[in-house]
Amino acid sequence: MSNATAGVVSEATAALTYLPTDIVTQRLQVQSAMSSHHSAINSSGSRICSHIYQTEGVKGFYRGFGPYILVYGPGSAVWWASYEACKSVIFKAYRWAGFHVSDAGSYHQGGSLKIMAHLVSGGFAGAAGYVAVNPLEVAKTRLQLLEVNERTDKRALSSGYWKLLREVFVKEGIAGLYKGLKPRLLIRVPVSSVAFIGYEYMKESSMKKPGSGIE
Repeated sequence: MSNATAGVVSEATAALTYLPTDIVTQRLQVQSAMSSHHSAINSSGSRICSHIYQTEGVKGFYRGFGPYILVYGPGSAVWWASYEACKSVIFKAYRWAGFHVSDAGSYHQGGSLKIMAHLVSGGFAGAAGYVAVNPLEVAKTRLQLLEVNERTDKRALSSGYWKLLREVFVKEGIAGLYKGLKPRLLIRVPVSSVAFIGYEYMKESSMKKPGSGIE
């Protein structure tokens, strides 16, 4: 629970700076597909920023903030909690198999066994996190890409996030809710594995070393 709670709080804080760039990036990524019926979409990031500000003001850069937290808050919670849970199971299995490797010991003690535990746990956490929140992310992305000046999109915006999520499920079923999951897993699972190895190494390096007087 402590890991899950910390994950949610940190994600919410990060969203305050990350969300505006996320919105602009998404519009840049899909502008060619949207240009036929979204004439206001432009080719540069600065013009997209100007367009958002002129049509919606500052709040336009934070459209979907609530859904963002609903998506990435639980995702971060699952990510951290599942990592710690998986890591605990692996180290228990090591002890059961007769390997004297402790997660609390030095990162350089236990060598490849510790690296493997963190690698597998990180990959498992990445997969668990994205499987859990992919449906919510699909609806969030669609909400952020709607144009306030388009009549149909404006109607969808006024109906709200949960109705949009429901419409995806009604029209496209489970498959619609899990669109994009495979490429996300292909990218995020290795990234999560490597990230946690770096995290564990830096965590140990930041801890106080006996006799060094350094924390």
